Amino acid sequence: MRVTIILILTFFPLIASGQNWTGKYQDYFGRTLILNKDSTFRFDWRFDLIYEWASGQWTVSGRTVNLNFISVYDTLSRPHRPDSLVLSIDEKSNKVNAEEFGQSVLLSGGQYKDRFSDRLYKKGNRLFLTKNGRPYKSRHRGIWTQKKWWGYKRWPTFYKKED
Repeated sequence: MRVTIILILTFFPLIASGQNWTGKYQDYFGRTLILNKDSTFRFDWRFDLIYEWASGQWTVSGRTVNLNFISVYDTLSRPHRPDSLVLSIDEKSNKVNAEEFGQSVLLSGGQYKDRFSDRLYKKGNRLFLTKNGRPYKSRHRGIWTQKKWWGYKRWPTFYKKED
């Protein structure tokens, strides 16, 4: 009986900590990933005047988080032409005319799922990019390539969970 209780008390925190996937994760390049409890997620990337985002559903298999991006579309209506679907710049589907669509094209940002990875590997409180199904733990160089500037430092490529 004592052995059973000791085993339960020893392994329960390990099992419980492995189940907590939800939360806000950030990397060193301005990307933010929010995993919600209802299996939805939101990716954001901000740099200077650029703001890009993507959203969808997430699932877990083992230690891998699989992201299924779901695009949000607006209906573009133009006179004397059939309606068509275009990517929305916000999270709500709307009906836009040609002028509003032209203005949205000039904005630096919007919905862009190709900037974000669709599969991440969890280790501790970090999410690593994957390459060929394995965690990708290499580092990226910063903006400057010269050794004397701060950009020469090699920055990690993982997303760290905020507490």
